Amino acid sequence: MADNRRNLRQADLSGQNLDDANLSGADLAEAQLTDAYLAGATLQRANLYRARLNNASLEEADLTKADLREADLERSNLRSAKLHNAKLSGASLLEADLNDADLYHAHLDGAYLSQAYLRDANLTEANLDDADLLRANLTDANLAGATLQRASLYRARLDNANLQGADLTEADLREADIEGANLRSAKLQKAELSGAYLLEADLDGADLYHARLDGAHLSRAYLRGANLIGANLREADLRRAKLRDANLAGADLRGADLQWAEGVVLPENAITNEQTRLPEAQDGHHGQEKEKKDGTA
Repeated sequence: MADNRRNLRQADLSGQNLDDANLSGADLAEAQLTDAYLAGATLQRANLYRARLNNASLEEADLTKADLREADLERSNLRSAKLHNAKLSGASLLEADLNDADLYHAHLDGAYLSQAYLRDANLTEANLDDADLLRANLTDANLAGATLQRASLYRARLDNANLQGADLTEADLREADIEGANLRSAKLQKAELSGAYLLEADLDGADLYHARLDGAHLSRAYLRGANLIGANLREADLRRAKLRDANLAGADLRGADLQWAEGVVLPENAITNEQTRLPEAQDGHHGQEKEKKDGTA
C-alpha cells in the first residue's frame, strides 16, 4: 500500500479495512470506497474528487485540505473528523454523521446535507452558499462568520447555534428551530423565516431588511438595533421581545403580538391593524411610541 497509495484513481476499495492508514496526498479520484473502514485514517490533501464513500466509516479521520468535490458521502460516519479547508463543493452528504466534526473554513457550497447530523460541529467561516440543509441537525454548531447565502434550511435545527456575523442573505429558514441561537450582527436580508422558532434568540444588530418573519415565534428575542425595514412580521409573536433602537420603518405588523415588548418605536409608515397587539402602559410609561413626522418620538 505504501508504494501505490498515491496512485489509486478509480480503485475499488469497497469494504476494505483502511483504519489508521496513511493516505496523505493519495489520488483516489472516482475511487470506490463504499462501506470502507477509514476510521482514524490520514487523508490530508488527498484527491477524492467524485469518490464513492457512501456508508464509509471515517470517524476521526484527518481530511484536512482534502478534495471531496462532488463525492458521494451519503450516510457516512464522519464523527469528529478533521475537515479544515476541505473542498466539499457539490458533495452529497445526505444523512451523514458529522457530529463534532471540524469543518473550519470548509467549502460546502452547493453541498447536499439534507437530514445530516452536525451537532457541535465547527463550521466557523465555512462556505455553505446554496447548500441544501433541509431538516439538518445543527444544534450547538458553531457557524460564526459562515456564509449561507440562498442556503435551504427548511425545518433545520439550529437551536443554541452560534451564527454571529453569519451571512444568511436570501436563505430559507422557514419553520426552522433557531431557539436560543446567537445571530448577533447576522445578515438576513430577504431571508425566509416564516413560522421559524426564534424564542430567546439573540438578533441584536442583525440585518433583517425585507425578511419574511410572518408567523415567526420571537417571544423574548433580542432585536436591539436590528434592521427590520420592510420586514414582514404579520402575526409574529414578539411578546417580551427587546426592540430598543430597532428600525421598523415600513414593517408589516398586521396581527403581530407585541405585548410587553420593550423599546418599541413605530414609524409612521409601519403597517398595523386592529389585530396588532401593542405594548400597554407600564409604570406610567408607554411601552411603545409612535414617531412623529419630524422623526422625534
